[in-house]
Amino acid sequence: MTLQAKLSDALLLEPSLSDFPIVAIVYAPLRKRSPVIVDIAGPVPSLELRDLVLRIVKRETAGIGREVRIEDRMVVHPLVARHAA
Repeated sequence: MTLQAKLSDALLLEPSLSDFPIVAIVYAPLRKRSPVIVDIAGPVPSLELRDLVLRIVKRETAGIGREVRIEDRMVVHPLVARHAA
């Protein structure tokens, strides 16, 4: 739960992402050998913003002591920027 809160805070605090409903859900299996799965979903208007989200998630999950697998379910759609404004 703390990792999910940490990711949500990091994404909310990024000014260029504040208009987009990006959600990160963390699945942490009880077995320590199983990877933590971070499922990221939501619309973004460009590949650059998609890459920014992935960089933030990688930064925030670095050093947690477990393997992390990122499931990218973001949708890049240029019209999202017009609707978010």
